[in-house]
Amino acid sequence: MREKFYPSGHIETAKSLQTIGMIFEQLGRYDEALDYHQRALKMRKKFCQSGDVRIAISFSQIGSVLNQQGKYNEGLDYCQQALKIYETCFPSGHVDVGRILTNIGLCYENQNNRNMALDSYQRALALFEMLLPPNHPFRIKTMNNIRRVTGKD
Repeated sequence: MREKFYPSGHIETAKSLQTIGMIFEQLGRYDEALDYHQRALKMRKKFCQSGDVRIAISFSQIGSVLNQQGKYNEGLDYCQQALKIYETCFPSGHVDVGRILTNIGLCYENQNNRNMALDSYQRALALFEMLLPPNHPFRIKTMNNIRRVTGKD
């Protein structure tokens, strides 16, 4: 739809590509999801400055898909690139920083690096505790992640 209303390669088209990628990811069709997220990233890099939050979103989504495909090192690299941008854009903290820290923790956990996973989860939880109410799903999920990696149920 956006391709009909915007010129070829318009930045708004990247949002649609991102959404399609997210749908394919939810369906477990990771190769297709990755393709759409990479196309969105390419478009965003063309139109946005290197530290733009929209590029971080693409990095985060690509990292998530790669992690789900078992490509943990590559996924971690993309998530860390996203984290750098988020921390620059939101120096005093933001929910998206906590979310990417959670994804980084998952990458580390999938590599059996429990210490680094725990560090990432704890950093995410500290942000969530500062920004979100006690019963928010992000806080609860992160506390469960910490319990899982520490073995404290």
